Amino acid sequence: MSVAGCCSPTAIGTQAIGLNDTPKIAALGLAFYFLADPNVHVAPRWFFLALAAANALGEIVMGLRVTDTLAHKVTQMDHLEGFAANLATAALTIGTAVQGFPVSTTHVSNSAILGMGLRNGAKAINWKVAGEILAAWVITLPAAGLISAATYWTLKWMF
Repeated sequence: MSVAGCCSPTAIGTQAIGLNDTPKIAALGLAFYFLADPNVHVAPRWFFLALAAANALGEIVMGLRVTDTLAHKVTQMDHLEGFAANLATAALTIGTAVQGFPVSTTHVSNSAILGMGLRNGAKAINWKVAGEILAAWVITLPAAGLISAATYWTLKWMF
């Protein structure tokens, strides 16, 4: 792999996603692993290999859909603008992950791309798609809270 390949914003962005998302996924997986065997305090190596494989598969399957929307439907960008948006996403995601702040890489990336589009004026943004993304953000938090509460009460009732 060339230096340019490993240091490109796409490669750095991918590393940032892994740095940001993997601990959250690992915590959920470890919690389920602990529920299966409460005597285990350290997950085996295969768990982390499965975690890496699941993370990669998720990025491939759903990442392509997100990338298609962001790259083609929110605003038109040239390669330099895409490079800048990707670099900004990577820098913000890595910076927040190192500080321990939980952020959504998708939210950061969306915002960077919207910022690139706004450079060319508000008419450069497909506001219908941007509105759909915003609606998903607004719905996600309360939905996650409701699902979490329902899961808690179900587990409490079961155990």
